[in-house]
Amino acid sequence: MSHWGNAFQGGHFRYNNFRGGWGNNHVHQGGGFNHNRAHGGWGNDSFSQRGHNNLNQAFGGPGRDRFSQGGIGNRNRAYGGRGNDAFGQGGRFNDNYASGGSGRDRFSQGGLGNRNRAYGGRGNDAFSQGGRFNNNYANGGSGRDRFSQGGLGNVNRADGGRGNDVFSQGGVNNRNIANGGSGNDRFNIGGRGNTTTANGGSGRDTFNVGGRDNRVNVNGGSGYDTLNLNGQQSDWARSGNKGNYSYYNAGTNTRVNARGIEQVNYQ
Repeated sequence: MSHWGNAFQGGHFRYNNFRGGWGNNHVHQGGGFNHNRAHGGWGNDSFSQRGHNNLNQAFGGPGRDRFSQGGIGNRNRAYGGRGNDAFGQGGRFNDNYASGGSGRDRFSQGGLGNRNRAYGGRGNDAFSQGGRFNNNYANGGSGRDRFSQGGLGNVNRADGGRGNDVFSQGGVNNRNIANGGSGNDRFNIGGRGNTTTANGGSGRDTFNVGGRDNRVNVNGGSGYDTLNLNGQQSDWARSGNKGNYSYYNAGTNTRVNARGIEQVNYQ
């Protein structure tokens, strides 16, 4: 079916198609075992797609668009296009994908047992990913991007790309990986019971490490890089040589393996 304007579409075993054209459209699609497809066109559009066992696709076009996708067992796809868009994806046991395009886009992904992927494209984008037992991935593209990843029992990965990016990774019992790429990047590493790897890439990068019961691997890369350890110098026992050092804090049971670091501070 094809419609102009606002729409509510559902049912089962259907192909639901919405085309908005000009104006601010509001689209709600769900049901079960459907292929739900919505095109916003020009304007500030909002999309809500849920249901179960669906292929949900939403295309924003030019404008400030909002996407909300969830449900159970769905393949959710959201494409922002031009403009400052907002994406919210979650649900349970879904395959969630969001692409911002150009603009300052915001991504929020979580849920339970999901595969969450977010791509910022051009612009200064913000990513928030968490939930429980998810596989989360965020790619900033070009621009000054901000990443916040946590949750419980997740695999969290973030690629900054070009620009001066900020990474904050924590949560509980996660495997966290952050790649700064080019630019002067900042990494805030904490949480509890996590295994975190942070790669600075090129540029003057800063690594701030805290939390409890963590295992942290820091690779400064090229450039003058700084490692800031939470606590007094007497709290940390250092071992190693030739630019490869290990720091252990018995009080917090946190170990940091560092290479390519030019300066170490205790805070």
